[in-house]
Amino acid sequence: MRIKQKQNLETSENLKVKNIKKGTESIKEFPRWTIRKFKSEEDYKKNNPYAVESFEGNLLTEAGADEMSKLCFGTGGTKYALGNTYLIVGTGTGTESDQDTEATFTNGVKKLASSITYGTDKKTTIVAVFGPDDANQDWQEFGTLNALTSGVLLNRKVINKGTKASGDVWELTEEISLS
Repeated sequence: MRIKQKQNLETSENLKVKNIKKGTESIKEFPRWTIRKFKSEEDYKKNNPYAVESFEGNLLTEAGADEMSKLCFGTGGTKYALGNTYLIVGTGTGTESDQDTEATFTNGVKKLASSITYGTDKKTTIVAVFGPDDANQDWQEFGTLNALTSGVLLNRKVINKGTKASGDVWELTEEISLS
């Protein structure tokens, strides 16, 4: 009686998986959004919000990833920097796609970032303040642009965060951590 001996054959597919697990580095994005809601400009100045809501996630767009690649490793591209970075909110509820652009937003309202911090703790923080007369509508989609007109949409998140009333001040913060 012959006993068949098991052979330990490494297929090229198995080797690829092993190599990926052993030596590949990756960058992961961990986005976190926060909305601080104030009933008035006076409450905003006193730092007295009536609600603070946080949520996580977004979808990095293909154009946004390409723009980041140009900025890091190539030529061209427009920086997401103070003076030309906008947070955008809209009323749309369509599913996020990596093909999204600013035109994807329904009733999109852009606000210039009032502050951007970066270069510490592998994190970038972008803050925009929507005043009493800005974006008084449902807030259901969120994103980041690198210009007021013809900006590249970095990311998009769809989630219902309520309706901003006239007179309210809402401060939107996007924190992007990398690891």
